[in-house]
Amino acid sequence: MSPDPVHGYVGGLECLPTDHWGRWCDLCAAVSKDGINWTLLRGLNGTGDDHLDAIQPGPADSYVQIIPNLQGGGRTLITRYEFPIKPPGHPNFKWRGARGVRFVRNMAPDLTSPGAAGNWSVARRFYLDLQYGPELEHLRRQLYTMTVTPYGGMYFAFVTVLEWPKEFSNAVDADVERIYLATSRDGLNYDLTWIYAEQPLFSPGTYGSFDNGTMFPSSQFVSYKDEHYIFYKGCPHGHENRPPKGEANCQIGVVRFDLDSLAYLVPKDTEEWSTVTTKQFKLEGDELEVNVGMLSSSGELVVEILNPETHEPFPGFGCGDGQVLKKTGIHERVGWKNMADMKQLHGKMVMFQFHFVSASLRAFQVL
Repeated sequence: MSPDPVHGYVGGLECLPTDHWGRWCDLCAAVSKDGINWTLLRGLNGTGDDHLDAIQPGPADSYVQIIPNLQGGGRTLITRYEFPIKPPGHPNFKWRGARGVRFVRNMAPDLTSPGAAGNWSVARRFYLDLQYGPELEHLRRQLYTMTVTPYGGMYFAFVTVLEWPKEFSNAVDADVERIYLATSRDGLNYDLTWIYAEQPLFSPGTYGSFDNGTMFPSSQFVSYKDEHYIFYKGCPHGHENRPPKGEANCQIGVVRFDLDSLAYLVPKDTEEWSTVTTKQFKLEGDELEVNVGMLSSSGELVVEILNPETHEPFPGFGCGDGQVLKKTGIHERVGWKNMADMKQLHGKMVMFQFHFVSASLRAFQVL
């Protein structure tokens, strides 16, 4: 379930059609004022008794998540999707060849209004295919599940990838599931770079540990004080080696990240000075706060503010004017030698330019 500005909470779930022995479970949705008492929404409404409550046909096993859209209103439903490999009639045709994800959107302000709960349309569907192509990638990796946390004006996705499916060798990455981070600004198009770079968001324990085989994250991360908490289910076995029910030896794990440090910028050569320049934007605050991590005792960060028309610093806000930050901090205020804040630039179009060495830039915020 997810917080919802209209209903309090909205949740997705799988629901069994009357003929579920012959096909997938379907997708249903419910709303709640308090997160405890729920009302099931009436969905497709007219394709048979087995579909009366469904908002979309299945498959629905795994996650069924509904989140509010950050721009334009409405909501997005996220769940699995099965893609065929090869055309029907081909000797290597597989109707469930590659597992992927689908995004289905509903722009109704109130899902309980007449007909609204059934008015969903597919916005995007995709599976992983960028390294080996659409007909072979599924042998290397498959997108098993995807859940999304709206945070800080962006969408942060946990992508569970099934690595080397049905590979029964003793390789450490054979038939296991790993959790990757993907980000998006529109909630539909995600940066999947970390998947193809084979860089999971966090690594499992050593061989034989409780999470060395299967890893499934919670639907969203929890932010509390100055940390993000990611709860996940871990199991010691691979995807195809699931033991009988009740003998899985699975456990719940939790990983903590400093606030806004799920992804950050680090120089390729940490001992060399590096520069990051923002796009131009209208300055609507007076103070600048950065989240920075020093990688050694020689770590430093300084900020200058540029005029977008000249790409030169505003007077008093140059690199030589900036106060040098030398310690790790999540809420470090930036200042300049003769400027306590940025009030004189309020309302102007500006660009921030960060210069740092032996440090990581995690985030910045105008206050």
